[in-house]
Amino acid sequence: MKTKIINIVKFLVFIGLGIFLLWWVYKDKDMNQVKNAFRNTNYFWIVVSALIFVISNWSRAVRWSILLETLGKKPKLYNSFHSVMIMYLANLALPRLGEVSRCGIIKKYEGISFTQAVGTVVVERIADVLMLLILLVLVIITQMGTLLDFLKQNPEVSAKLDSIASHWLTWTIAGLALIAMVIVAYKFRYIVSHFKIYQKITGVFKSLLNGMKTIKNLEGKLFAFFLHSIIIWLTYYLMMYFSFFAFQSTSHLSLSTALMLLVMSSLGMIAPVQGGVGPWDFMIVHTLMLYNISTNDGTDFAIVVHASMIVMQIIGGCVALIMLPRLNKNVVVAQNDTDD
Repeated sequence: MKTKIINIVKFLVFIGLGIFLLWWVYKDKDMNQVKNAFRNTNYFWIVVSALIFVISNWSRAVRWSILLETLGKKPKLYNSFHSVMIMYLANLALPRLGEVSRCGIIKKYEGISFTQAVGTVVVERIADVLMLLILLVLVIITQMGTLLDFLKQNPEVSAKLDSIASHWLTWTIAGLALIAMVIVAYKFRYIVSHFKIYQKITGVFKSLLNGMKTIKNLEGKLFAFFLHSIIIWLTYYLMMYFSFFAFQSTSHLSLSTALMLLVMSSLGMIAPVQGGVGPWDFMIVHTLMLYNISTNDGTDFAIVVHASMIVMQIIGGCVALIMLPRLNKNVVVAQNDTDD
């Protein structure tokens, strides 16, 4: 009974958080416009996108399981899948909390070292960044003019990119200072190695490094790892493209436009904001303007699609929170971690 009450409370808390985030972003919008946007949406395509979202997360769970298996464990796929679903839910509460949450869940139900699991997540993120960079290069090659128009029409975005580039000296000095610290620590390692805090920190870093080294141990599964990386981003692409058909104003947009929108919105998701709320919508609306979609129509698209994404994440995450204890009620996890 106590567990059921806790699950209900979690469910209500996260639903409330999702509603609050949506209200906060769109509180200054014309509510009649927002109502009309939801009223005029063809929800068949939203449902199609929701199904693709599930497929995407299943593929992400398979890819993560492939990495975890290189640690000498064979996690149950449903535990990996539900952990991924909870990841999105946790990210709505606090940026990047989801990555920590899913590692904690996999430790709890599979007995896998937390820090090693974090290392595998780092490998996943590197793979995703590489995929995004590949798509960005593809967009630059195919739609250079459109991309330049976006930067011209949004000088604040261009200014931020210039700011990052102009601070190369700062980043270089910081990198050199970090290298120097590592060299000094290594040189005097025999002196400080007797301190417990040093032993604890090095133990954590070793476990994290072991998790990151899983990419070297993939052997025959390397193809499967990259295949699922492609599937994940292909599903993101299809979600964006099929969402066009949910609105009359965007139903004519092409596959290349969907690619441009995917890349620009993904750059918006990098911002450390819950669920990308705000930056994602900004990138969507201003990118659509380049394809002669009015601000109002672009805002309608962003509101409905993003709201649908958040609802998917809330429902999927809450279902996972309920299902995980049920699916693992007879599982006894050995506490075998010494680094956590």
